[in-house]
Amino acid sequence: MPLFTENEYTGGGFNKIYKWKCVKCGHIYNSWYEQSQIKKCPECTPIFSGKSKAEFEIYNYIKQIYKNTVLNNSRSVISPLELDIYIPDKKLAIEFNGLYWHTSDKVDKNYHLRKTEVCEKKGIRLIHIFEDEWMYKTQIVENRLKNILGITEYKLYARKCTVEIINTKIKNNFLNKYHIQGEDKSSVKLGLFYKKRLIAVMTFGKRRIALGKKSTEEGEFELLRYCTLGNFNVIGGAGKLLKYFEREYNPSKIVSYADRRWSQGNLYKQLGFQLSHISQTNYWYIYNQTNIRLYRFNFRKNVLEKKLENFDKHLSEFENMKNNGYDRVYDCGNYYFEKNYK
Repeated sequence: MPLFTENEYTGGGFNKIYKWKCVKCGHIYNSWYEQSQIKKCPECTPIFSGKSKAEFEIYNYIKQIYKNTVLNNSRSVISPLELDIYIPDKKLAIEFNGLYWHTSDKVDKNYHLRKTEVCEKKGIRLIHIFEDEWMYKTQIVENRLKNILGITEYKLYARKCTVEIINTKIKNNFLNKYHIQGEDKSSVKLGLFYKKRLIAVMTFGKRRIALGKKSTEEGEFELLRYCTLGNFNVIGGAGKLLKYFEREYNPSKIVSYADRRWSQGNLYKQLGFQLSHISQTNYWYIYNQTNIRLYRFNFRKNVLEKKLENFDKHLSEFENMKNNGYDRVYDCGNYYFEKNYK
């Protein structure tokens, strides 16, 4: 609950700090207030020797839904490195990346990538879950883990479904509820329906202009999102939606990115895409040890003067951000796929 008055409130944002009282334990702490979100009480969500309560929540969730062996904090698999969670019979590992412990002043920009590559050399798939994903998108994360483990509760076949164009509101509602990245800015919005119920969405947009190019070719698109209803395995769903798009929009090329933290790109390979390259690591900003990532696009140097209290045009983007209490968190990069039709 807030410990400030309406008159003391001067606006939201991650650089506006207010005093709060936890309604559960009574602890008083400082936090930002952004889009009705505040950071969790540090007493109720403590960190134990670098291991957060959330990490144990994920481990316990896996133990509840998966009956075979699940190891916690194992150093025997990729010694001397540690894996937070490891499922031997699936050769699947899961890392929980608390934002405070994984900023660029505590680990270098390639830390998550190196761990992923070490696992890949041993035939292990490593999933990285960021703290804000578990805190604010718990249900989506749980459903994705079920899908990866092959234990989704419901199964549907796309041949029993129909494809329809859907409007922006329906698309955004579905993506925000079932896709880890949420809504997008797409021009083509396709829905897969089973008995009038929306069970999957696939979206496309004009291909973004690549670095060094002035324009894109006619007929080039980007596949932006694909997701299904939570806890559903829609067999052939992506293929049916893609075939509809190919037939109706006659693309010359489709490109798409797969987040290496979550995906190995297997779905794209099944759909006939070819791996073009793997991008370098990407980054987000976090403010003053808060627990939410902020898109780097919103902090380009040419807009910082209007956003930061302390701005020096002679310094780099990152130097200015650091001087204002921000730090970076890096991922593992993206797989870049293409499907050509010429």
